[in-house]
Amino acid sequence: LFNPRTKNISRAPSDIKNITLREEMIDAANNKATNSLSNTCNSMIKSTTLAMEDKEAGKPARQTNLHTVSPYGSSLFPLVWERDPTHPSLKCIYIVSTIAGLISILCYPSVAVEFWGLDGKWDAKHNVGNGGNAILVLFERTMALPSSFVLQLAIVTLAAFAFLICLQDVWPISWNTHNCECYEEMFSEPTRNGRLLKRPGNALSNIMFFFGSLCILGSVYMTTTGVDFTDNRNIFVVADGMFGTMLLILAICSTIWHGSNAPWSQYPDIWAMESCIFYLIIRHSCLAELALLKRSPSFDDSTAEVISAGSCVAIYALLVIDLGRFHLQNYHKRYLHGGCPFSVRACLMKKSDFWGKGHSDCLISTVCLFQALPIGYLAIPILTEIFILKSIGSLLAGYVTCTSLLIGWSYRLFDRWTLDGCAPLNYFATLQARHGLGPISSCLQTFGTTIFSPTAVLHFFTGITLLVGYMHARSVEYAAWN
Repeated sequence: LFNPRTKNISRAPSDIKNITLREEMIDAANNKATNSLSNTCNSMIKSTTLAMEDKEAGKPARQTNLHTVSPYGSSLFPLVWERDPTHPSLKCIYIVSTIAGLISILCYPSVAVEFWGLDGKWDAKHNVGNGGNAILVLFERTMALPSSFVLQLAIVTLAAFAFLICLQDVWPISWNTHNCECYEEMFSEPTRNGRLLKRPGNALSNIMFFFGSLCILGSVYMTTTGVDFTDNRNIFVVADGMFGTMLLILAICSTIWHGSNAPWSQYPDIWAMESCIFYLIIRHSCLAELALLKRSPSFDDSTAEVISAGSCVAIYALLVIDLGRFHLQNYHKRYLHGGCPFSVRACLMKKSDFWGKGHSDCLISTVCLFQALPIGYLAIPILTEIFILKSIGSLLAGYVTCTSLLIGWSYRLFDRWTLDGCAPLNYFATLQARHGLGPISSCLQTFGTTIFSPTAVLHFFTGITLLVGYMHARSVEYAAWN
């Protein structure tokens, strides 16, 4: 507002130099502000134009790139720690307690036998040893599946997924497979364009879900046709058939979602996944109900079986229907069509929306609670085995179930939608950038990102958890019948 050069005032040379320097700084600041305003206006015009083009093309609305919080591939844990106002000592207690709780899962089978006195002789009674064929014997003793039949199912499974590897991209255009926004915000595995399975690791790892569904449905068939030669009948055969069907739906929908990233396929994928996860908890609860009813003088054995079997079918059916209705509503709302609103990055940017419940901050306690879900998952089965059934069933099945659950769930914490920063996957993902575009580095990169993808590891080990966990539940039934 005041330009000293317009005034006829006598000034010292040093004053004139300072005034000139101040004027140059003011001019530079004005130019910077003008350029910033111009860039902002251009950005707003570009965003508006893109939004109008997306609306005309029927595409979902674009969201702010969440990788601006932290580059994709880098760990978000330091940001979560820094922004959490909780006292550092309390945050350390949360982390140490979670790690100790998860490790204790591995010790449960032996602790249950040694300290709680549970019957741990099921494996010895049924000739389940520790050799290479122990799992095949377990299939035979718990699911009435001969070893030859299990091997045939394994060959069918391998052939089906090997066939998918060889196919080119044939997904229908109407499936909107070009919409990768939600997928890239959630998963770390690089995209392989031009192939049927764009993310081979995340898609092919569903092989355990598919194999498990065939085994469970095969066991149901053996039971209903009278071929079951195990020493305990299966009164939950109807509910088991529903579980096997949902596991098959999970294998198909998850392969479609991770192979094509078609937005619609994620909703039935999550629906089937949640339905399968809850089944073993329901089955253990109804098995405990059966044991209590059989101990009561008011019910005979046949009445107790009808009530428990009916309860299992009814509860699981209601759960599947309720979850299906919930995710169908989310599909109509296009909840996951435009991004991942419940990711850690969305929480850090204050843009999260947990299934329509609004924003929630991501704290260390939140991360620890999420990571401790396996403890809650095993709580009901453990309590029923200790206080009601008084048996742990097959120790081998128990160890495999607990170990696979811990590995799969712990490793998935480093996927992109959670804390990110998966070091093994990042190493192979940047292999070509470091060593050039050679065929060897290309193959190594694809192989490394396939087997070290957090979601691929989660799929594979969760498939083991559900299948062997089902065999473990069948072995525990022996306590309810005796």
